Amino acid sequence: MKDLRGKRVLLFTSVLFNYHTQIKHSIEELGAEVHLYDERNDPSSIQKILIRKARFLMNHRTRTYYQSVAEKEKSFDPDYVLFVSPEAVTKEALQILKRTYKRSTFILYMWDSVKNKHIQGILDQFDYKYTFDSEDCENYQMIFRPLFFSPDFNNTVSETEYVYDMSFIGTVHSDRAKILLEIKEYCDSQDLNYYFYLFIPGRLLYYLRMLTDKYLRKWDKQYIHTETIGKDEVARISSRTRCIIDINHPKQTGLTMRTIEMLGLNRKLATTNKNIRAYDFYRPENQIVIDRNNLTLSKEMIRKDYVLIPDEIYRKYSVNYWVKEIFDLER
Repeated sequence: MKDLRGKRVLLFTSVLFNYHTQIKHSIEELGAEVHLYDERNDPSSIQKILIRKARFLMNHRTRTYYQSVAEKEKSFDPDYVLFVSPEAVTKEALQILKRTYKRSTFILYMWDSVKNKHIQGILDQFDYKYTFDSEDCENYQMIFRPLFFSPDFNNTVSETEYVYDMSFIGTVHSDRAKILLEIKEYCDSQDLNYYFYLFIPGRLLYYLRMLTDKYLRKWDKQYIHTETIGKDEVARISSRTRCIIDINHPKQTGLTMRTIEMLGLNRKLATTNKNIRAYDFYRPENQIVIDRNNLTLSKEMIRKDYVLIPDEIYRKYSVNYWVKEIFDLER
């Protein structure tokens, strides 16, 4: 099977930037009909915190939501039920779907670590389990598949005139505020231009982070935001940057979405993830590995030109190729 013509896909994923619609569109391009749902049921800021910190308090809400989806989509009768990096769905909710769609193939893809999302208890509900994290492959018998870049980050939109030497756009978690502050101080000392957009999802989390993260409090408020930035704007800023900053979560070994997007955009990367050296696209001229505990940077390396990689490697990381592998269309 080389496409999904005539197939029906029920897709559950978080509504994050524009990734959910990109995945849906890529599946539809292969011929499938796709019905898309937010796997968290459009949570408020407080509900997001409860999902992550006290999920049992959300069990009734989650069960009611998935029961309603199962009934609504009963006539759709999907061939595939695909979950992308879930954090709210419970084993009970999945069993409701499996009882309703007895013939469906259930597929899981994780772009976060299993431990971070606390989903160990639902893994046995899926027929196929994919992850971007090599350690999760070993620990939970999952299939390794790195992330993807979308058409927004295809190298055809790249610009040749640089405005920034370094930039960062992303969520503030773990030790990111500390490391980014060190990078900003280095840029200031070397007269490097930069762009920083530190995102915190909601005002409540903003105040909590400000109370608990002393390094975040050192940042000027102009760099901290509680509203997301559009994907087209992320692509525009990244295309005008020589070297994009990537700080992986210390508990993750997989490469972030930003890493793969910069591969698609043909932009240099300064990353704390040393595992990048194991990937087929890695070039020391393009991906600068930095130590999160002993930060050192080189102005010369930051400004050195990007080295293009072979097309056959480049294409492997597109969202269209990702979809084909998730549905195993290459067999």
